[in-house]
Amino acid sequence: MSAIPFINNTNKTKFQGSFHFDSNNYEYTIYLLPSKKRDKKQINEIIDYFGNRQFKGSICLEVDEDAVASYIDDKNVSAFFMVNPVGVDNVASGTIQIFDWCINPPNFSSSSIKSTKSASTKSTSNSAKPQNMDEADAWINDVCRVSSSGNTGNPLKALFFLMEQLVVQNLGKTNIKLYITPEPDNVAVLKPKYESLGFIKNFTDTPDICPNWKGHEIVMEKTGLTPEQSIIDFSFLEGKQLTKSIAKSVARRTTRRTSIVTAKGIKNKTHKRKRKYHKRK
Repeated sequence: MSAIPFINNTNKTKFQGSFHFDSNNYEYTIYLLPSKKRDKKQINEIIDYFGNRQFKGSICLEVDEDAVASYIDDKNVSAFFMVNPVGVDNVASGTIQIFDWCINPPNFSSSSIKSTKSASTKSTSNSAKPQNMDEADAWINDVCRVSSSGNTGNPLKALFFLMEQLVVQNLGKTNIKLYITPEPDNVAVLKPKYESLGFIKNFTDTPDICPNWKGHEIVMEKTGLTPEQSIIDFSFLEGKQLTKSIAKSVARRTTRRTSIVTAKGIKNKTHKRKRKYHKRK
């Protein structure tokens, strides 16, 4: 089963722009999937960048070109994001996967699924139950920061803001979630980082978040997202201003819990497929 796509009534799937946030100017690139046209150039751009991100000499989250190609072929990703301070090579990037993992939890014990220390996209291939947008969450995955220009700005915070605004404006969802693998060193580093970005709910302390997930998996949730179109406006994806139906949905959801997620690092290490569109140089 595929990840749910964002609403996109344009004839494009690649979008670039800029926004002012926290006293800094940022530029972004967003690729929405699935592509209406199997644009080989854009697919190669995605694979080239997201499959070769390096952090401390290693591929980020072990997400290499083959993994990214699989994301695209299997439609496991709803969108790819890149954000950096304008003119500065300090890039935070990641993906969003819209899927109902809280309803249909992944099989963490499967030998064909590997958990990495941070959040990478889960394969949806083993989920057979139909899903709908009301039950699905937007999971932030594959987050990595790559810089050759020091620590100018805060692209990670800007990346999360960009993702949150696309979710609340485009889908009318007011919550967002992320997953942390329950390894002590990993939790010690990532949990405070995500708490500083507003992810304050913790599965182990708040059992009503993803109650179908058994064991000690940690899901964090950010609530109360509101559209901030004065900073960045995604209404162009619908070909109109923020619709009344979306506005009503946002107002309704602020009175109840909804979820958006950063997914755990799970990928099928035994599944390698030949890329259809990309050739290594």
